[in-house]
Amino acid sequence: MITIYDSLEWLNQFDRSHLNAISQELIATAKNQRAVNEIVKDIVTAALGQARMSPRDSLDYSEALLNSAVIEFNRGFKEQAEDHTYEAKRCYEEEKDLHRSAIASWMCGITELSLLQTDSSFDYWKEAIATFEQLQLRSKHVLSTHNWYTAALGKMNQDLVTLPQESFCWLNDLTPSTLSKSNYQFVETVDESIRRKQFDRAYQTITILKEISKNCPDPLEAPEILVETGLAAYRMGNWLLAMQDLKLAAIKFPPCSHKHDVVNWMLGSIQWWYKDERVSAVRNWKKSLDGFGELSNKADHGNLNGQKCWYQEKIILMQEALKGKIAEYYS
Repeated sequence: MITIYDSLEWLNQFDRSHLNAISQELIATAKNQRAVNEIVKDIVTAALGQARMSPRDSLDYSEALLNSAVIEFNRGFKEQAEDHTYEAKRCYEEEKDLHRSAIASWMCGITELSLLQTDSSFDYWKEAIATFEQLQLRSKHVLSTHNWYTAALGKMNQDLVTLPQESFCWLNDLTPSTLSKSNYQFVETVDESIRRKQFDRAYQTITILKEISKNCPDPLEAPEILVETGLAAYRMGNWLLAMQDLKLAAIKFPPCSHKHDVVNWMLGSIQWWYKDERVSAVRNWKKSLDGFGELSNKADHGNLNGQKCWYQEKIILMQEALKGKIAEYYS
């Protein structure tokens, strides 16, 4: 996984640091692990105040914000880190600094994920990736820069696939949705309710959907509804219910099918968060990888090159994501 410190290391990849000497000294002092929390807070406040008043460099304050956010994040001050990464992102956007605003966005995603704000994390990470893809394209005639963005995007996409929101997007990529128009409207109501933080309304609609799923004429519609309700539960922080719905969806989808393998990956993405579920997470991710491998071979034999490439691209990211998670929790 890309740590918040790794992200900060990328900030000045193509430029010098913009921190003034006093800010650098204060931030270096705040990084001292022996310093007590209250003193660190005072030092960070002083560093930001000093950087804000710097008349010489408009990027000084933004860089001080991100350095402060890393210190705060590592100290467990997650809310302060969240505020400072967001403010830095806003400042870089005002300066039209695409590279640094993308990194600030990625760091926003890291802080949001640590606070279990998974929708926000997903949105920030997607935004950062989209900007890096734009910069990668712009730099196609500058090989070293182009290669750097290519490598960075590989790491970012590997982290993105660990979020169930990303693998959910794969569900109907190669096979059409089986949701009826009326049930899709219920799904949209759930999504709108979650975005507005109207969780009671979302759960009421989820209950209606689950009742409807018991009598769906299409046998593939019921498990697709359960995927929708499982993801919705995850987005609201009810991860146990999410796992329950996704497990049932995996059972109901035909084995060795695209949607079955996607659900296994989604399920594993949530299971990684629970110590007692991590063995199951490894198992479900490996099952998903094996399934994608078989589907890739099937597409190859059927001369479906588009599908074959789709699976192969995802498999590379999934394999690296699995290696990263195993290293994170078992090394």
